[in-house]
Amino acid sequence: MERRIRPARRAYLVMVGVGIALFGPLWTLAFLALAGVGFAWMERKLPERRHPEYSIAAAWCVAQIGIGFVIALTGAPMSYAIAWLAIPVTTLPARFSLTGVIAGVGFTLAVLLAATIAPDPADAADHYLYILCAAVVIVSIAIYGVPLMTSDTEHRSGSLIDPLTGLLNRTQLETRFEELAYQAQVSGQPLAMLMCDLDHFKEVNDGHGHATGDAVLRDAAYAIRRNLRPFDVVYRLGGEEFLALLPGTGPVRAMAIAERLRSTVEIGPTGGVSVTVSVGVAVLSPEIEDRTYATMFARADGALYAAKAAGRNQVVTADPPGTTANRLFVREERRMRNPEPLPEDAG
Repeated sequence: MERRIRPARRAYLVMVGVGIALFGPLWTLAFLALAGVGFAWMERKLPERRHPEYSIAAAWCVAQIGIGFVIALTGAPMSYAIAWLAIPVTTLPARFSLTGVIAGVGFTLAVLLAATIAPDPADAADHYLYILCAAVVIVSIAIYGVPLMTSDTEHRSGSLIDPLTGLLNRTQLETRFEELAYQAQVSGQPLAMLMCDLDHFKEVNDGHGHATGDAVLRDAAYAIRRNLRPFDVVYRLGGEEFLALLPGTGPVRAMAIAERLRSTVEIGPTGGVSVTVSVGVAVLSPEIEDRTYATMFARADGALYAAKAAGRNQVVTADPPGTTANRLFVREERRMRNPEPLPEDAG
């Protein structure tokens, strides 16, 4: 969402700057520059943040404070800049939860009151209707924005969520991969992809019926999901194939997680029957030049094919045999017999 808002925000800053240059005091451009610097900092730091919403909120607040200073110094309740406070409010429902929207509106109203009352309380009392109208506009924009964004989110969720397993479908997989690959490049961290395929699933459908097959898919999806971290993303590609993206995960940890996942499905029972899963692992590390989704997918799919060809119910990495990653995985596989916290990957 931030990537989509960025061009509109830049256009907004340019338009306000042109307006100030033509009709307003030029010194107020300093506050506009402050807002621009805040958002530029936010854009640069965003891929590195574990909680990017905090950086977005901080830059958003800086922009509102800058507008507040312009209001206070250009007429307070009679300032031409009061309307500017409403513009950033339009972005709140697209970025934050209802709690965040309420907090943002409250912060904006506080800035409005401080900017219009503090310079001259008596003047503010004489022109209280201007302040009240501005507050009504700000609150109304948020009130309309929340249901509109909720409706849009529900619509998009219906087209993005697999109804059987509750996992994401592949509609936005490539886009999400590109976002995570860019984040990995900026932060210097790896990105792992796990390709999972249930073994002999056709025999489950033929021997036990499609209702059992659906139960197997649901339980397998749950087994995959609960073996991953909250910020890992899992997709159902179709049929009995699943794909997981693991940010910040190198080859050792990725293969250890894949082995734990494989073991969980095998122990089962899954959907009331015994099934196994084969897993192909590929890791996008900083030294890899071809960082496209197609190449990464081909590597993981090739590893999955190798796991199937080698007898199924196993984990195979896309790294060639004998590499450091494979040798480390042999040691890690031994550790998996004794439950311990997964190792921190050295890259």
